[in-house]
Amino acid sequence: MAYGSTNPSFVRFVKQNSPSVYAKTAVGQQPYDALGRASAGAPQYISVAATSKHAAVALSFAEYLTDAENQTAWCKDPDVVIFPTTTASLDDPFFQNVTGSDPFSQARKLVADQLKTADTNQTNLSPAVQNAIVGQVQLAMQGKKSPAQAVKDAQAKADELLKQAG
Repeated sequence: MAYGSTNPSFVRFVKQNSPSVYAKTAVGQQPYDALGRASAGAPQYISVAATSKHAAVALSFAEYLTDAENQTAWCKDPDVVIFPTTTASLDDPFFQNVTGSDPFSQARKLVADQLKTADTNQTNLSPAVQNAIVGQVQLAMQGKKSPAQAVKDAQAKADELLKQAG
């Protein structure tokens, strides 16, 4: 088992950079915490300074971005790898009637189901641990290590760093 970014773009990078690894890639749901809640992954946020001279324009832009119809349309764009934040979008057949077995299709269905009850809190890895994991994945994608060795080395380095952090 290996852990990758919660951002769906990660699967796209695997597909582009290592088709052989992509062919063996599977996706899994976000881990549940001790209370049985799953994280929403790596959400994006919109904010506007209270002192903004353009608050009305910013509010209109935020409403445009958070509109279910717009979000659903963006998610269906084949050049975009995102998931919506509205339950109406998640109920769209694009997410609910997924039939493919490729990692993108698996992720689309799984994320759409899990986002409906997810919290926005998430497990944060330290930059050092994240870099250790990503670095090993990159070595496997470049063919410089076998995937099995990269996973083993990533685990060892992450364990070492977590132990040092106490």
